[in-house]
Amino acid sequence: QNKSRNSVLSVLDFGCGRGVLLDGFRSEGHDVQGIERADSGFDSLPDITSESLQELIALGKHFDIIVIWHVLEHLDEPEKTIAELRQLLSNDGKLYVEVPNFGSIQAQLFRGHWFHLDIPRHLAHFTEDSLARLMNQNKLRVSQTKTFSIDQNLYGFIQSALNSLPVLPENHLYGILKSGLSVKNLVILVLYSPLLTILTGFALAELLVSQLLNKGAVLSLELAKTDD
Repeated sequence: QNKSRNSVLSVLDFGCGRGVLLDGFRSEGHDVQGIERADSGFDSLPDITSESLQELIALGKHFDIIVIWHVLEHLDEPEKTIAELRQLLSNDGKLYVEVPNFGSIQAQLFRGHWFHLDIPRHLAHFTEDSLARLMNQNKLRVSQTKTFSIDQNLYGFIQSALNSLPVLPENHLYGILKSGLSVKNLVILVLYSPLLTILTGFALAELLVSQLLNKGAVLSLELAKTDD
């Protein structure tokens, strides 16, 4: 940002979940707003709304920072959303986007078993070229691209490898971890532990190679407006 470090920023998190990112910006004294689906239940939390982007545009809103983090791949019309977010971005603002990297080593290695493929929840997938092309079409310039994410890479590799085993249901470990602690789940995790120990070594090796080749499991872009 070109603003001084003491300036108050206006921040929009589109698809903000329960607002963890908003809490961080708010604690630093910035003005925050989040958008989440009405059926999520999160729109009752402070500074979170279920208003559409078009409604914010009609109100003349502009934001210094807009974040759309692991949301674009869930949308029916990602092109329309990016066009609307650009309208809401201030002239010197920054847009931050992260999606799974369909051009990653993981995606190429595991194909239909890739954890981040997540069909049918993920409706669209992007490579670095296709995502940059989408942004360029909407007059957004990519100022920085990263593909490194420890959690997305490490867990993505482990769960994808487990998905490749015909004896295990798809995303079985993920389901166990999400369902919370119980005696049954603890027993299952203990039974998993020898296999997880082996897979973690391979996952760390893939993390290193992906970092060297810039082909990690995610695409994280920082963008700014180009001239109209």
